[in-house]
Amino acid sequence: RIYKVAFFTFAWAGIIGSVFLFFGADKLAVLMGSADAAISVRTIAPAVFFVAMSAVSRGYFQGKANMYPTAISEIIEAAGKLIFGIGIALMIKRMGMNESFVSAGAVAGVSIGAFLSAVYFVFGRDKRKYQSEKGKIRSKRSIMRELISLAVPITAGAAVISLTNVIDSALVMNLLAKNGFDGERAKWLYGAYNYAATLFNLPSALITTLAVSLIPAIASAYAGKNYILADKTANSAMGIAMMVAIPAACGLAALSYGTVDLLYGAGIDADCIDVSARLLERLTYAIPLLALVTVTNAIHQALGHPNVPVASMMAGAIVKVVSNLLLVGRADINIYGAAVSTVFCYATIAVLNIVALKKYPFVEMSISKIFIKPALCGIAVFISAGGACTRLSTLLDSRISTILSVFAGIAVYIFCVFGLGAVSKDEKKLVFGKKNISKFLNND
Repeated sequence: RIYKVAFFTFAWAGIIGSVFLFFGADKLAVLMGSADAAISVRTIAPAVFFVAMSAVSRGYFQGKANMYPTAISEIIEAAGKLIFGIGIALMIKRMGMNESFVSAGAVAGVSIGAFLSAVYFVFGRDKRKYQSEKGKIRSKRSIMRELISLAVPITAGAAVISLTNVIDSALVMNLLAKNGFDGERAKWLYGAYNYAATLFNLPSALITTLAVSLIPAIASAYAGKNYILADKTANSAMGIAMMVAIPAACGLAALSYGTVDLLYGAGIDADCIDVSARLLERLTYAIPLLALVTVTNAIHQALGHPNVPVASMMAGAIVKVVSNLLLVGRADINIYGAAVSTVFCYATIAVLNIVALKKYPFVEMSISKIFIKPALCGIAVFISAGGACTRLSTLLDSRISTILSVFAGIAVYIFCVFGLGAVSKDEKKLVFGKKNISKFLNND
C-alpha cells in the first residue's frame, strides 16, 4: 500500500515538475543568464517525471536492502544518457544547426536515459518476494501525509549537489556581465568552470550511492535500539566515504591540468584548459567536504531528523550566495570566486551537520578512521601521482604521462587500502559485495 501511494504521489509531483519546466523554460533560461538555453530546459523537462517514477521503485528496494535493481537501473540510465546524448548531439551538429540545438540534443540523452530506467522497473521488476509485516493497515491519506512530511526534507537534503549548480547558474553569469565581461567572454569563463565542476562531482557519485544504501541499515539498527550497531555503521559510512573522497581530491589536485587536457583538450583551447585546471585545484578542497555532507545528511535522515540537513543547507546556500556576490562580483577574482564560494558552502553544511550529530550520544566519530587514515592515504596519492607526472612529462606526451600518473596514484592507493589496512576487512567485504549489510552489522 505504501508503494502504491508513493507511486501515485510521485507521479503527480513528476508531472507538475515537468509541466513547470517545459512552460517556464524561457523565464528560467533568462534567469540563468542564457536565453538560448530555453530549448535545453524544455528537452530535459520529461526527465523529471521519469526520474520520479524510478525513484519510487529504487526507494522500495533500498528499503528491503536490495540494491541490485537500483544498480541495474542506474547503469541503464547512464548508458542511455551517453549513447543517445552524444549520438543525437552529433547528428544535429552534422545537420549544421546552431549550438543551442546541439546542446538540446545532448540533454535529450538525459530524458531518454531516465525513460529507459523507468521502463526497466515496469518490465524488469525484481522477482524476489518479500515478507509483508502483519498488523493494522493504515489509510492511504495517513500514508500520503507521512510521505510528504518525510519526502520534502529528504529531497532537499539529497539536492545538496544541485544546490551550488542552481545558485551558480542564477548568479555567476549575471555577476560576470556586471564586471564588464561581454556575453561571449562570460559564457567562456562559465564554460571553463563547468568543465572543472564536472570533474569535481565525479567522486560524489560513488559516495552518494554508499550513503543511500546504508540509510536502511542505520535506521533499522536505531529503530531496534541497537545503538552500538548504529554507531558502527555510521562511522564505517563516513570512513569509507572519506577514504574515497580525500585521495580522489589529492589525485585531482596533483593532476588538475593534465586531467582537464586529457578529457577536454581536443575541444577547448589552451587558455580554457589552464583556467579550468586552476578552478579544479580550488574545487578539490570541497570534495571531502561534500563527502561528509552527503553521508551526514543520510545519517540524520536515517535517525529520524531529516530537517537537520535542510537547515544546514539553507545556511550553506546563504554562504554560497553571499560569497558569490563578494568574490565573483570582484573583477580581479571573477570566476574563481565561484569555486571558492563552493568550498565555503560545503564547509558550512559539513560543520553544522557534524555539530548536530552530538545530539546522538551513541554516535562517536572516530577521528583516526574518518580523517587521519584517509588523509595519509591522500598525501601518498598526491606525492606519487604528482611526482610521476613531473618526471614523465619531460619524457613522454603530456596525455600519456597523465594516464601513467593516474595509474601510479591508483597503485599507491590500492597499496594503502589493502596493504596497510586503511580499510578494515569487514568494510572491504561490505563495499565489494562479499558481505551484505545485515552480516556486516552483526560481524558475521
